[in-house]
Amino acid sequence: SELQKSQLTVVSSKGADTLSLRAAIVDLKPGNPAVFAAGYAPYVGTASTVVGLASGENPGAGSARVEAEVVDSVSRERFFAMIDKKAGSKLEVREGMDRWGHIDAALEYWASKLRERLGSR
Repeated sequence: SELQKSQLTVVSSKGADTLSLRAAIVDLKPGNPAVFAAGYAPYVGTASTVVGLASGENPGAGSARVEAEVVDSVSRERFFAMIDKKAGSKLEVREGMDRWGHIDAALEYWASKLRERLGSR
């Protein structure tokens, strides 16, 4: 859906002026909506903030990591590569109420950034 917003066309064969995308979505950790919601209770919220600061994670939030590389389909010259990890935050309440909500938000974010990057080429 992100590529439909651009002037790019998806093809299934190598050729001139064609890029190849290799991507992997790894380390999927679905959220736990009950734990995420409990983080808003006064005492539990304080405890979850301490855990989050100590571990770098948001209790109950989902997370995922992406690894991607875009190369010229013929010469295999690398245009760019990326590795990123996203975890849900307390500000993403709507997404946190679904096991896969934070992961869906991360995938949408990465797809948007990929479209923007490809569109600048």
